[in-house]
Parts: sequence; C-alpha cells; structure tokens
Amino acid sequence: MHARPIAIAILAALAAACGDAPQHGARSSAAPLPAPDPGVYRGLFPCEDCPGIDTTLWLRADGVFFWRQQYLDEPGTPALTTRSFGRWRLDADGTLVLDGSGPARRLELAGADELLLITLSELEHRLSYAPDAPPFADRIPIAGLMTVDGSAVALEECRTGLAAPAAGDLRQFLRQYRSLGYRGKPAFVEVEARFEWSDDGELRAFAVDRFVRIKTNAECQARLG
Repeated sequence: MHARPIAIAILAALAAACGDAPQHGARSSAAPLPAPDPGVYRGLFPCEDCPGIDTTLWLRADGVFFWRQQYLDEPGTPALTTRSFGRWRLDADGTLVLDGSGPARRLELAGADELLLITLSELEHRLSYAPDAPPFADRIPIAGLMTVDGSAVALEECRTGLAAPAAGDLRQFLRQYRSLGYRGKPAFVEVEARFEWSDDGELRAFAVDRFVRIKTNAECQARLG
C-alpha cells in the first residue's frame, strides 16, 4: 500500500507553501527576469513625515545610472533633494543593483516597465518607465581626472569612467594646474558640474559650475561594475 507515503508527501508540500511570506520587494526563487530596459523610471515613494518622495532613476545602456530623490513638503514642492550616480549591474538572480555615490540599492523587475525597490518596509516603492522624462542634468559633485592639452580641457569621472571635454569658468583650475607643474599630466580634481548630453544620449561635455580643488597625491579609485 502506497497511500500513506503519498499523503505524507502532499502534507509536506502544503506545509512548505504556507511558510513565511517574503518581505515586500524580496525576489522569489522563480527563474530570473530579464534586465530592465534602459531609460528613465519615476515614482512617488512613501514617506513617514512628508507627502512623498519624488524619485527618478535613469538607467543608461552603458551601465551608468543616475538617481534623484526629492522630499516633498506639504504643498507638494521639493524641500530637500538628494542625488547619486554610479554603475548598475544584475546579480545572478536578476536583481538590479545600484553601486554608486550613495547607499547600495537593489531593485527587481515587476512586470513590464516597472521596478520595485527592495526595502524592509511593507509599503510599495514602485518606479514606472517614463519615456518623456528628460535626461539627468543636475549640478552634482564630481571627482575625476582633468587634463589640459593646449587650450582644451578634458575630464574623466572616476566612478563611472564617463569622459568628455570640460567647459565653464576654468581659470582657477588652470592657475592651480600650471602652478603645481602638471604640464599635460592628469590632475585629480573635485568640481561641481552638470552633464550635457547630445540628442542621441552621448555625453557632450561637463559644464563646470564651480572648481573646488586639485588633490595632489590622489588618484581614481577602482571603478565599480
């Protein structure tokens, strides 16, 4: 008689199915989902002490991401804005990981054109594909290698490897660059700049709004991703 072993197997399967439910946003053991499409994703995240957090994620096809969060006040206008950028990658289970200038974040693909931020909260943190959103052009602190070649100045950002000509008021940088005797060698600099993009999404230039300093005896750390 085989009825008893079969019944035990069925009960064991039911007990396993009734185990603890995963936290919101936690990935199941199902087959990994495909990578999200590059582009801009937006959503309004829940906030304990504000009307919401307007969140934007730009995933570039070259593996670079930009992240912006605007904490809204009662009228719904931004009261505080935080920004970070870096490189994104996919874990073996298909989880999207953001390694950047802020805390590491993990997201999962939740259907077509939807991303869920994996958090400990029971509230949903959802981003939706926003094809009409403009590319990231915020002013942001940047550390990189700046090189002078004749009258041309170029900047390579350390974390992402993005490189382009540098524009803006560079007189203070050029004075320090020459006084320190770099003479064509790359100098490690800290600036505040905006990314200027061409119509096809290529980085056209770094628009430097403020030169902070040259850091001597410093170099780029190993790039992420």
